[in-house]
Amino acid sequence: IRRPPRSTPLYSSAASDVYKRQAPFVMTFTSWLAAMVGTILLFLATSKMASMNRAYIRTMVPVMTMGLASCVLALVVIFTTSQWGQFIDIWLSVWIVSLCLVWLFMGIFEIAGLWSLVVILPAVFYQSVLGGSMAPVAAAPDWLREIGEIIPFDSIGAAYRGVMYDAGGGLPFIWLLSAALIGIILIWGSAIVKGR
Repeated sequence: IRRPPRSTPLYSSAASDVYKRQAPFVMTFTSWLAAMVGTILLFLATSKMASMNRAYIRTMVPVMTMGLASCVLALVVIFTTSQWGQFIDIWLSVWIVSLCLVWLFMGIFEIAGLWSLVVILPAVFYQSVLGGSMAPVAAAPDWLREIGEIIPFDSIGAAYRGVMYDAGGGLPFIWLLSAALIGIILIWGSAIVKGR
């Protein structure tokens, strides 16, 4: 086995390109996974609180926790891909997506409790298919494929690719804001109903 000369850098641009191609998939999956785990932990931690306090904490804490988590993810992506100029774009994109997902998941948890995992868990772990990053949506089970054809999960992966490759595009703000609004309405609506 021949060793490379000492002057040859071990971290080449070819390795950076490989990591750069994989980063949007990793960012997509990590956003969904962090949102699900964060929601479960926050839901369990606040379940015994008074309803209005619980709604406030379930609305505000994700802003901070997803901000920190997305910053860590952005740093990992930046250090592995050497995309130093995209740090702010990556961080903000992941933060917005994760935050909207947490609010949506929390709203669903408010209605169905931990039974929500029956729907949320497959949606999170099938993101490689639903997001179109590893396989086409048509490869998903029928029930999940139908959801993937109605809700544009792949637009998040496309937005992350746009950020990584500096190709423009942008986040699907209408879908994300709709998800966030539904979640917040469910969180506060449940608090108002349970508080009476």
